[in-house]
Amino acid sequence: MKTAYKIMEMESQRYEERKFNKANADVDETAVIKSCLVFWNPPAFDWVKLNVHGSMIPELGSISAGGVVRDHRKNWLIGFALNKGTGSVLEAELWGILGGLKLVWKNELNKVFIMVFVMQPSDKASILLITINAEH
Repeated sequence: MKTAYKIMEMESQRYEERKFNKANADVDETAVIKSCLVFWNPPAFDWVKLNVHGSMIPELGSISAGGVVRDHRKNWLIGFALNKGTGSVLEAELWGILGGLKLVWKNELNKVFIMVFVMQPSDKASILLITINAEH
């Protein structure tokens, strides 16, 4: 645990300052990367876990989302990425949930545990957990 935290701390410091190229124009920006340690626990036997994350570029308002589906043995099953134009972080997260659900149901995976990690504008993190059993 201490080692993982130290690695994340070093990575965060390493990326604190960076050069950023936006629209073919070199712009120097200082970016502070905030990181936190999140543990992944596998779902119960015969279930899959859909992990979703949405993001927004504040300057542009552009949003995207992506996710990964794993089984109870931690095996990667399917993944996806979506570009949804402009919107809010909440909209990005919701598009991610919808896109992930469409993908798992298309692949006939009916017992789904969804985990969404949301960074709030106040820099506080929330984790949303949803359980869906579509077999009934």
